[in-house]
Amino acid sequence: MKSVLEQAYNQNGKKPVAFIDETYRTAEEHSGEAAFYVLTAVIIAPENFAAMRDELQQIVGGSYWHTTENLTTKEGRETALELATYLGQGEEPCVFSIKTSAEKEPEELRVECFLRLIQELNNQPLLSGQEVDLFVLEARRGKSLRGKDQRTMEKARKEGLARRSARLVQVSPSQEPLLWLPDLASSAMRQKISHRNTEYLEPFEHNVLELP
Repeated sequence: MKSVLEQAYNQNGKKPVAFIDETYRTAEEHSGEAAFYVLTAVIIAPENFAAMRDELQQIVGGSYWHTTENLTTKEGRETALELATYLGQGEEPCVFSIKTSAEKEPEELRVECFLRLIQELNNQPLLSGQEVDLFVLEARRGKSLRGKDQRTMEKARKEGLARRSARLVQVSPSQEPLLWLPDLASSAMRQKISHRNTEYLEPFEHNVLELP
């Protein structure tokens, strides 16, 4: 029996897919600095899935990757730069939806980021002249949080921000290594916002779109 993700890929056909991850900072983390939320989508054409999975696993040297963990070691930082360089060598767009607020809770900012991202990708051709109908999101822990993200997609369809064909699938990066790329890109943007460090963003900056 095929997995939900495999079924979604089959139904999506040759249309590009958005792979999504996030990073955020609460107001409590840094006194005097506003909270922010970043949802990151890397848009990939299905014909490149298999080759990219293999290449990512070769760069990482295994089947597990989490950028935040790896930035704590010299070897991990070097691998993160390799991944950033790899992302920059392709044509895959990287789209950042960023919201900042001193008053709003992270969950509220997430919804705003997600709606804006869905609207842009579902209505604006960014790769091969095609809009995105399939959104593959790193699944959050807990049924309640996953339910919130599903309701955000339903809200986008109801409000006309997305076509009725738009679909959200939530999976673990262990099921889909292509989620390592938005994880890497999210960390790169966090480094820029929090630490003014652009070394991880620069290799693929030419493929970046920041949504207003």
